[in-house]
Amino acid sequence: MTLTTVRPSPGNVADGEPKRHKAADVAPRRFRPDIQGLRAVAVLLVVLYHAGVPGLRGGFVGVDVFFVISGFLITGQLAKELERTGRISLLAFYARRARRLLPPAALVVVASLIFAHFFMPFSQLVSLTRDALYTAIYGINYHLAIEGVNYQNASAPPSAFQHFWSLAVEEQFYLVWPLLMIICAVVGRNRLRRVLLIFAIVAVCAVTLKLSIVTTPKDSPMAYFGIQTRAWELGIGALIALMSPAIAGLPDRAARLLGASGLVAVIASAFVYSDQTPYPGSAALVPVLGTAAIIAAGTRAVDRSVESRLLSGGAMQYIGRASYTWYLWHWPMLILIPLWWGRDLVLWERLEVVFLAFWFAVLTYFLENASARSMWRAGRWVMTGLGLSAAMAVTASVVALLIPNLEGAGAAQAAITLSSADQAVVTRALTESLPITKVPSNLTPTIKNAAYDSPSGRGFGCIADLQSVTSPMCVLGDKHGQRTAVLVGDSHADQWVGALSPWAKQYHWKLIEMTKSACPVARLPVWEFDLKRIYTECTTYQKWRDQQIKRIAPDLIIASSADALGISVDHPPNVWSDVTVNELKDLAGGHSRVVYIGDSPYLSPDGLGCIEKNLNEARTCVYHRSLASQPAWNEAYLLLGKKTVGAGFAYIDTRKFFCINNECPLIVKNMLTHRDQGHVTDTYATWLAPMFAPIFKDGKS
Repeated sequence: MTLTTVRPSPGNVADGEPKRHKAADVAPRRFRPDIQGLRAVAVLLVVLYHAGVPGLRGGFVGVDVFFVISGFLITGQLAKELERTGRISLLAFYARRARRLLPPAALVVVASLIFAHFFMPFSQLVSLTRDALYTAIYGINYHLAIEGVNYQNASAPPSAFQHFWSLAVEEQFYLVWPLLMIICAVVGRNRLRRVLLIFAIVAVCAVTLKLSIVTTPKDSPMAYFGIQTRAWELGIGALIALMSPAIAGLPDRAARLLGASGLVAVIASAFVYSDQTPYPGSAALVPVLGTAAIIAAGTRAVDRSVESRLLSGGAMQYIGRASYTWYLWHWPMLILIPLWWGRDLVLWERLEVVFLAFWFAVLTYFLENASARSMWRAGRWVMTGLGLSAAMAVTASVVALLIPNLEGAGAAQAAITLSSADQAVVTRALTESLPITKVPSNLTPTIKNAAYDSPSGRGFGCIADLQSVTSPMCVLGDKHGQRTAVLVGDSHADQWVGALSPWAKQYHWKLIEMTKSACPVARLPVWEFDLKRIYTECTTYQKWRDQQIKRIAPDLIIASSADALGISVDHPPNVWSDVTVNELKDLAGGHSRVVYIGDSPYLSPDGLGCIEKNLNEARTCVYHRSLASQPAWNEAYLLLGKKTVGAGFAYIDTRKFFCINNECPLIVKNMLTHRDQGHVTDTYATWLAPMFAPIFKDGKS
């Protein structure tokens, strides 16, 4: 950031109240203490939101404030360079970006990777090293956008580098914007240069704002992380920079009103918005225009303004100077320190962490400041920037190579043969597995490969993804069978394909799978946390699904859903179970037999990580059914069992396949039962297949 002296504002009368200023008479000042204070507001909103401060549900708008500030400052610098020299040096521009941004960023990434190597579960560390590679090339935003609609990653914790998405958006914007400014300068020469620049940025803002509004309800992750839906926010800042000479003529009273209303808009959106607000879309207009109003109001120093009363204070200036490095440090520390402590943090502990991150930021600021004052030439800084990006990538690669194979050193466990629907055999396997201390050397799947042990991993791939409104309708079992069964529900129905398909084939049933990720049997609106909105694709899919089932008129309907979905928008367990049973009655239509498969138990969030860290103490990772899930989930499970039986349907209580006396081993003989917090491994589901044979053999469970 360029720091110069404050230019006094002419035109004041004796009482300090300006009557009116003409743009031609007033020049915009160059040093902006209000912007430094606005940076402090932005970072405080973000870090306190991430710390979970009650009421601050929309603190994520702080990132939008940063975007507008960045667009204003960078465009202002480039415009001044154009006016002064008639050209823009791209080499010097990117050198300035590299020397300010990359030294602190590289330090945070490398330090986080080293820390994570010692304290993060290795299955998560694989993903983190991949995220670091995307961070190094400023592509993390699109990586997150794609992962956001990948339901197989839904239960994974947030990445420690997730916050770098905003830096990626900025750098992608600045790959294009200086070039566009150069083109406008060449075409417009001196007379039309500023007009063309304003026209260009208005066009960019209009197109990308429209894309944001259109994309947000359809593809929230892409709208949230994509440059094509965020560029208008930087563009608004750029527009204020280009129009500063005209804005500087505002009367003092209008400037005060503009600044105060802008600050109210920013702060109000942080308290009114929440994770359930469709964002960015049109909702982002409030904090973005609010920020633009504050910046416009501060174009000229005005007494008794928002700036003089709040933003220019010493504390705000101090926080503002360290805002970038505080932003960099706070998120990895909030993600990684709980892994070190082995538990989630309560509010006061999270506040302590972000306070500690601030002092890390203050120390790192000296590095940022030293690099900013460096006398190195532009070319050297560009090469240094490339070297720092390479250092991040190399560190990520080394950490990935150092990940152990996670193979157990315990004695190989002989699998118990399950050849018929004999619960006694399953119970014996569970009983014999509870004392296992060392992870068996023949564990299947391996801990490292657990996440991929799904029906899709075996080539089924029949479940519809989050954005689909139809499913493939794969025909499993005996494709020429005379009797037809359909499997309906979400991924917790799909996880049993390996158990159902062999017996459907043996007893000559045609089994048609109609499942969709995170889309339950019950026709109730559900909130989709990855899409960050009501799951409209699910509602559309359910209508299509019901039409297909009624057209097929199957002999048998097999259904299952995740109990956790029932509380995603606060549906009480009794409502959830009633709607599920009523939907099954409607689908059955009096001619189809119905079997409902109870949901499998959930692990604690660190279930698989526990095994990784306790290869020789696996007994400590036995989870307890009474503690494994929230009470509402348990109530939903029990009510569904009771009400499906009461409706005349068959019900399979799957909990007895995993737990004995409420104790649930994660390793059963040589098998790993779960591939993530909520899904069963295909290996274990396939072993349990005989328990599902009666569904097809004689219609009983």
